[in-house]
Amino acid sequence: MAIPSRSTGKEDQRQEARRLLSELDPAHAAVCSGGISAFLSAWLEQHPEVTRVAMFAALPGEPDLRALHQLRSDREFLYPLVLPGNQLSFHLVGDPRTLRSGQFGIQEPDPQIHPPVRPEDIDVVLCPGLAFAADGTRLGRGEGFYDRVLEHLRPEVPRIGVGFALQWFPSLPREAHDVPMTHFVNEKELLPLRIPSAGSA
Repeated sequence: MAIPSRSTGKEDQRQEARRLLSELDPAHAAVCSGGISAFLSAWLEQHPEVTRVAMFAALPGEPDLRALHQLRSDREFLYPLVLPGNQLSFHLVGDPRTLRSGQFGIQEPDPQIHPPVRPEDIDVVLCPGLAFAADGTRLGRGEGFYDRVLEHLRPEVPRIGVGFALQWFPSLPREAHDVPMTHFVNEKELLPLRIPSAGSA
């Protein structure tokens, strides 16, 4: 899938989101990450059919979800590996301490020890982002990594945007290639989102 060049509107929103995140106290972010993990754990408990969970290793300014390994040891957790061409593959990781430092300083799975999982076999995706809105719009970092993966999921698979409450915006610019989130979780709640139907204004 071709990802169009970055729009001015998106770049303005990215700058604002980055500014807000830069003001977030790390100690408070750690507490919020614990709350987010607790909401996700409760959601997973309510959805026993969801066994394979695609998540992420946190960059600075992103919620740290490693607690889910202890909270929901009955599930399988998958982490993304950056491939050539700005592609992602997801790999089964039993212990996040076995991740290695990869591109952009991101903790990534080692394909020699972490087996790959096809997008078609993923049951839920926890998506990082810079900003989120009530219509499901997710504003990423501009490289289109997740949009390329999300289009290959089974249609019924939940796509949960993961962020802090300050990353919630009334509206965000959206383009045709942007795959919407079905839910958003922050330290206060986990919300289902109102995704406009095809052709709606």
